[in-house]
Amino acid sequence: MNTSHALTEPHTPPSSGAGLLAWFPLLLAAYVLSSGPAAKLVELGIISESTLEPFYVPLVWAMKHFAPMREFIYWYLGCVWNIFLGQYGPG
Repeated sequence: MNTSHALTEPHTPPSSGAGLLAWFPLLLAAYVLSSGPAAKLVELGIISESTLEPFYVPLVWAMKHFAPMREFIYWYLGCVWNIFLGQYGPG
């Protein structure tokens, strides 16, 4: 048994999952913000709405149940991407 190699390797502690947890807010923000480019691609006819619909079901649910989320998405799509949700818009 060769023990000299085992003695020189650095010990890597097991991951606690905290690193993955730290990425969660960033991934959530990227998901929400991806709705802008996705809506623009639909508006331009590059991809169909039915293709994206399943991916954004959680976001649509959040918009229906949380007014701040709905207001943010209306603002984001309208002011940043110049996309207005028509019948789903505010008011």
